[in-house]
Amino acid sequence: MGAVGFLLSVSAGVFSYYHSKLKDRSTLLLVTLLVLIGLTLLEDTINISGIANRYKNLYFLPLNFSLSIAPLLYLFVKSKIQNKLTAVDFCHLIIPTIQFAAYAFIGFQNLDYKTKLWENNLFRAFLDVETVLFVIGLILYSFLSYNLINHLSTGSLFWKKDVKNWLLRLVKVFFLIASMELVILLSELVLSASLGELFYVFRSLIFVILIAWLVYNTLKLLHPISIYKSLPKVDSLDIVESKKLQLRLDAIMNDAKIYLNSDLSLEILSQYLDISEKRCSRFFSTTLQTNFKSYINNFRVLEFKKRISSGKYDNLTILGIAFDSGFDSKTTFNRVFKKAEGITPSEFKKTIRNGQK
Repeated sequence: MGAVGFLLSVSAGVFSYYHSKLKDRSTLLLVTLLVLIGLTLLEDTINISGIANRYKNLYFLPLNFSLSIAPLLYLFVKSKIQNKLTAVDFCHLIIPTIQFAAYAFIGFQNLDYKTKLWENNLFRAFLDVETVLFVIGLILYSFLSYNLINHLSTGSLFWKKDVKNWLLRLVKVFFLIASMELVILLSELVLSASLGELFYVFRSLIFVILIAWLVYNTLKLLHPISIYKSLPKVDSLDIVESKKLQLRLDAIMNDAKIYLNSDLSLEILSQYLDISEKRCSRFFSTTLQTNFKSYINNFRVLEFKKRISSGKYDNLTILGIAFDSGFDSKTTFNRVFKKAEGITPSEFKKTIRNGQK
């Protein structure tokens, strides 16, 4: 089971890496989460299958990232909701870093050192604490993530409800896994130790199910059309005529502010307009004399300028405001803004501040 989970998670992680080219931090965090889950399952497989008993040098290789799973889940959810993370947020990775450092130090020691360490009661206690921390951390971070999502204000941005529902399902699965892990842990303490191997097999099975579900949802993240199913509440219009299609598009852009969704694609927009993707593309090129990306980025640039000029977002960095305006890449934002305005975002902000003095 562990080997299956390892192959699933690492394959999905590699596929996501090359598919998305790590265009945003949330995708990178999800890819990292998948890969570390896979490596942890690989470490479990080496120990449970008896491979480590045959090749004892494999004991304590730095493949166990169990304490990284829960905080990475939380950071992924937060980055997906807020489009940004601060340096303080990465403090959640302090304990996982300590865990990795400990295994990195132990893993490449000689066999005598590992054998003596394994016989040390204090080290055995450390392993028990590690198991407890994993379960508690998964429950705690699942709760924190759930609470963060529930406080997400969707307002009139109908498409945010789709993101919220998708993230809630993701966190609920992790919370379910955390609850089952807790039951297994308590059972090991109460029941006979001879059942330990059975619990390990059950645990691996649970993680394989979790990973299969995560892989499925990672593919959704890479293909957002499978997430955004809601339709905007705008007046029903006959879209046979280009003018009426323009009115519907204006309503979606100005009222629903769909351009703020960094996942927006031509496929999703055509779904909102209730026309084919091919016809939507043709409408942009023939009627609007532009293309989808230029059209959407123009709205995002205007939104960025409004937010800078208002002075209400001075607590955010320029990049933070750009992400909130719908951009998902620093490089794309700088290039698009410079092309549209002839100056850099920093120069624009400086000009606005000088004019307000």
